[in-house]
Amino acid sequence: MCIRDRYAPLALSFPYVYEPWNIQRLLKQQGWTMLFHEPTSGREQPGFYVAADARSKEAVLAVRGTKHVMDVFTNANALPECFQVPLTHKAVEQNSPDANTEGEWLIGMAHGGMASAALWLELEVGSVLAELHHAGFSITLVGHSLGAGVASLLALRLSALIPSIRCVSYAAPACMDCRLAEASRACVDAIILHDDIVPRASARNVLELFQDLSRYSKQWPDLFKQDLRAVTGRMKRLWEPPRRGAKRRVLEEAELELDREISFKQWRMWTALKKSVSKPGEEELQAISLEEEGEKGEVAVEEGEVAVEEGTEPVDVDEMDAVVDEMDAVVDEMDAVVDEMDAVVDAAVDEMGAGPEREAPLTPNTRRAVEIAIARAEADQAGHLGPHERHRLSLTTLYTPGSIVHLYQHHGVMRGAEISCDHPTLTRIEPYANMVKDHLSSGMWTALKSVTASMAASKPPPTWQRFCDAPVCACCNSDFTWASTSSGDAQQMLDRRNCPSCGLVVCDGCSQHTRPLHSIGIVEPVRVCDGCHFSTDWLKEMLDDQQHSDATAPCASVHLHESPL
Repeated sequence: MCIRDRYAPLALSFPYVYEPWNIQRLLKQQGWTMLFHEPTSGREQPGFYVAADARSKEAVLAVRGTKHVMDVFTNANALPECFQVPLTHKAVEQNSPDANTEGEWLIGMAHGGMASAALWLELEVGSVLAELHHAGFSITLVGHSLGAGVASLLALRLSALIPSIRCVSYAAPACMDCRLAEASRACVDAIILHDDIVPRASARNVLELFQDLSRYSKQWPDLFKQDLRAVTGRMKRLWEPPRRGAKRRVLEEAELELDREISFKQWRMWTALKKSVSKPGEEELQAISLEEEGEKGEVAVEEGEVAVEEGTEPVDVDEMDAVVDEMDAVVDEMDAVVDEMDAVVDAAVDEMGAGPEREAPLTPNTRRAVEIAIARAEADQAGHLGPHERHRLSLTTLYTPGSIVHLYQHHGVMRGAEISCDHPTLTRIEPYANMVKDHLSSGMWTALKSVTASMAASKPPPTWQRFCDAPVCACCNSDFTWASTSSGDAQQMLDRRNCPSCGLVVCDGCSQHTRPLHSIGIVEPVRVCDGCHFSTDWLKEMLDDQQHSDATAPCASVHLHESPL
């Protein structure tokens, strides 16, 4: 991890500085000398610079990520294209015997825009890097986001010319198929932060995300009604300021109002059911007229009666219960009929499957689908696919290249683990709030420092309390949503948080103070609960923080420039 920290500012910060003299100044502070720099971007021509360190005999090519409009066009050319990589001994060992090879080239599919950019960079700086290699310099390619994908593809192209070439990529997108991704493990080290969406943004993952959102669309109306009811209730109280403990009274009033609304709906349902069970008579016609006029009145529930205001006659609850009993009997009869039908269907299925040569008949649509599938398979083998079919088959699943290190949080502390390109955490897009923030260069740089600090931490982090085990805030013993207008299920999850110092679940109002926790490996200020912030052990914690701050002071002096994406 220390070697990756050395290249982190070269890829995450310096390429986004536009002025060449400013990059020279920053590189000089880290012991590097800039050889040349291309600040402007073209279509499929990203910005880059080349720097060298004469003392350690190292040369670095840093490729910039998305910063200009032309870089967006490079990202937009996402259709996979054929990409040829010269075979080396390492690449041959990494690939299976049935890999698609032709002569001394490994043939695969890669992101169209990034593949074209890699070929352009090979023409621009390939000979320069080869001369530096022959002069005894070790060659390393670095990049972030778009630059990480281009640098990884370029490293594969130059692996035969420079066998010792290395590439360190940060937040690399899915840009090559499984064959090239497996071959890139020999020369590419990739780092992915937490829930970064870019390495997971393949066509298959995006389609599954839309399917998940469509399933969630059946749940959000109920959550929206909860929030709307809470806003309406607070408006009736003239937007009363929130207070700890006052939320319970508001919740009781909301539950009472909800019960009244349910009683009104039950009255309407029972009236309609009574109409369907018995013959229409004088009382039923009166109930129907009450149902039509029920929208204008309000329901009052008291002393066993349900009445509609504005002068209408009350309806007896006992009569409603009798109607419900009649409907229950009807439902039981329907269930019995359904059970009989299921028994008949099961017997028919068993009879069809009893004969050894009998098969279930195919419907016309199923038979037609089977015929189309067989025809397409035969056309594929014969090479007679049409242009639309070939275009659809060209949408190959792409993966993140290299040997991947995934940075994740465990009990508030950043950790790292090596995973494969098809690991389940990379084959699914989880819609978290930090999915875009984790892709920014500043977040990646902070995470790298946190991983290094956690490895040198003096004590492990505390075990976090589960949300289900915390009915109220551990600090104020109040409901978690006391400061929020809504008290719905979604708001309950949003207003809970674990204190990284003690691990307890606290509310938003009791966790407004921030401080770093160097003793457990958290170098950036994080929100802690009031109990930990005003703890009597603050002097010992301050001494531990000072000790670890002195150990990580050189890393904190590097200035970062924010990347748009």
